[in-house]
Amino acid sequence: MKIKLWMLIVLTGFMTVSWGCANKQTTPEQPEPTAQNEQTQPSNPGLIGGTLQAADNLMRNTVSLIPFVDIRKANDVSDPQQAPSFRNDFPIAASDLQRMGLKVHWASNLDVPDSEKISQWNILDDKYLITIETPSNLFTLVSLSDGRILWREIQGQRTDRFYQPFLYGETLCVNSETHMIKIDIRTGRAMEIVELKAVVNNPPAVMDNYAIFGGLNGRIFAHDVNTGYPKWNYQLQAGITAPPTTSTAAVLVGDASGVYILLNARTGEPIWKGRTFRQISAPGVILTSKNLVLIPSEDQTLYALDSVFGNDIWRYHAKRALTHQPIVIDDMILLPITGNGLFALDASTGKEIWKTNERLTPFDSSDENLYCYKSNSLWILEKESGKTISQIPTADITDMIALQNKQFLVMTQTGRLLKLQR
Repeated sequence: MKIKLWMLIVLTGFMTVSWGCANKQTTPEQPEPTAQNEQTQPSNPGLIGGTLQAADNLMRNTVSLIPFVDIRKANDVSDPQQAPSFRNDFPIAASDLQRMGLKVHWASNLDVPDSEKISQWNILDDKYLITIETPSNLFTLVSLSDGRILWREIQGQRTDRFYQPFLYGETLCVNSETHMIKIDIRTGRAMEIVELKAVVNNPPAVMDNYAIFGGLNGRIFAHDVNTGYPKWNYQLQAGITAPPTTSTAAVLVGDASGVYILLNARTGEPIWKGRTFRQISAPGVILTSKNLVLIPSEDQTLYALDSVFGNDIWRYHAKRALTHQPIVIDDMILLPITGNGLFALDASTGKEIWKTNERLTPFDSSDENLYCYKSNSLWILEKESGKTISQIPTADITDMIALQNKQFLVMTQTGRLLKLQR
């Protein structure tokens, strides 16, 4: 009896050990993570900077949840302006659009959160709208044909400051203060990043395959987009804060000391040079058809120069510093002046034609009318006299951009987009 009891105890112990080993093999025990283990785990590389995890978090929090609003999905497709979503959510009231004779092509929404701001944008080849939001550096490509969002990608690091992108073939190019990134326009993926010759705080003027920059150290340099290397450079005496302006063969640059220069865009050789009496902080205009170059200066003067020799043709003296680029429509120069209004000048003589009390930004025109906007309103002026024909309230506008075929695009600060036909 004792022997049998002893054998039973041994058999029971053996079965217990075997069962425990089997359990250990099928359900392995996971070690508790320690602070030391967490610190030594390698991080994944980012898109260009940061981590994939951070990018994924941002994409989950701000991109994948963004609603796309398509006005064509309204119940009454034949009249999208009567859709409740249009009346309640978009930047211009349907009744005001009808009163101004404007028709809706499409409407969509980038739904920019309060923590973000659209800092840069551009129209690319009349096919796309590209926007950049900060501080996330989220790039969004929108089709101008129907308002669809084609892709959204984060580029660079949150500390990078990007400027206005431009299209070069199938490549989207954009510069920060120190680098240029080449992006595949089809996917939004960064393909190449190269360092610039000098620190800049503006976008380049583009001519052929050259991106021509003005550096904060006064250096003007042509960056070859194909090779990624500088092609030529020219040194001015002060920093350059206004973007350069180019025509078919020349580039115009002004610096913080008031010096301006016209250079051969292909070689960097000076054509002519002069100076104003204060800083040049706004880009000039080259009018090849009129052999005219316009230079706005903070010395309160708009200079009209002969494009061949650089001689003065006329000067317009304003009451305030000129900090906005002149806008040329037909034979009229439109000069927005902060604190003074919008001034219309004769391009041949510089004589004042009319002015408004409101500081409006012109963006389009017809034979009789001039279309302008402020931050919260859309204006139609009589082109010949400057008289207000119509004025309607809008949401807070970031920009209104003229497109082909009498169309234009409205973009608000929250990313609402509206393509209209006049």
